Amino acid sequence: GNGTSGNYSIDEFLKGGNGEELVEEWPGLPEEAKTAWWLCVAVFGFLALLLWGLSIVKRRDVPASDKLQTFAIKFGVAAAFYLGFCLELGMVQETFGVKVAENIVESPGYFLTRPMMPPIFWTRHISWGITTSIDIHQVLSVAGSSPKGPHGSKFVPIGVQVYVIALTGLLHMLGLVATLVRFGDLTKWTYFIFGMIVYWMIMNQ
Repeated sequence: GNGTSGNYSIDEFLKGGNGEELVEEWPGLPEEAKTAWWLCVAVFGFLALLLWGLSIVKRRDVPASDKLQTFAIKFGVAAAFYLGFCLELGMVQETFGVKVAENIVESPGYFLTRPMMPPIFWTRHISWGITTSIDIHQVLSVAGSSPKGPHGSKFVPIGVQVYVIALTGLLHMLGLVATLVRFGDLTKWTYFIFGMIVYWMIMNQ
């Protein structure tokens, strides 16, 4: 009832009992990283607008227009996610302490969180999953339009396309989970091995 925990007062507890502040301010992302990401936003955004404009110019050539629009969407997605990086959206948080409330009986407090160091963006893997799936779709489209495929067919079956794109999504999901596992944990290598197996399955198509 007097605001103590063991031999420490609440203020001392928050300072670890030795006067060192437990609460650490987030210093923010390095300016060099933000500058590079803003450059990516500008470049990818410009390419998205350029390709979309070309698709409108070539609207009479439907196949060419569709391909240009697909790549425009890809670069637009990349620009949007890099903008999120610049705004520090999608960063993985870690718990580093506990904030004990003054009236601990009514409100025990809450956990203190901060972005992990080095910063990890879970949205990066979503971006890769979307843009890589678009690339795979384009490659399958080109393979399906070739004069004669490896199996004597001009068309890649829809089932094969869905299968390969689903494997691509699984590959990036495994990468995301592996990223969240701390260094030194052998589980990280387990996800890496599974990811390599999925990658081999994609390349085997």
